[in-house]
Amino acid sequence: MIIIFEKYLQTPTIESIDYNKDFDDVVNLMDIIFPDTADDDWHREYLDEIVDWNLSVKLVVDGEIIGFNLFSEHDYPKLDGNGVHCVALGILPEYRDMGWGKMLINYPYEKFKNKYDYLWAQHFKHLNNIHHWAKRHKVVDEGPIYVTYTYL
Repeated sequence: MIIIFEKYLQTPTIESIDYNKDFDDVVNLMDIIFPDTADDDWHREYLDEIVDWNLSVKLVVDGEIIGFNLFSEHDYPKLDGNGVHCVALGILPEYRDMGWGKMLINYPYEKFKNKYDYLWAQHFKHLNNIHHWAKRHKVVDEGPIYVTYTYL
């Protein structure tokens, strides 16, 4: 007997984030996806301050935000050219390993390639996920965090 869960039958879509409507949902997702990074107040303040909501996107299934890719238009000092910062990329644990996260990963390569020269990101070491980023990015700095980049 084969059981197919309803969530696997849905087709996710990448949509623009509406700051006024989606901000609280994105902060709540940050708390779930990155519980050891910071608390709700820090996430709220940091995202409100740094994220360019006009560049950022959400991954939606059946009207529910299940992931996001948040960006900020900032250059990295050690790199030449016009950069875009991937502030945070995440998908709820129950939707991982379905190929949907790749939609978020691929988004900047498709949408930003003619606008920016490179994409860069910071990665907390304790997340132990640098091996995922190293598939497409090079490490440019290492300290308490990794800083990676790739040319678009």
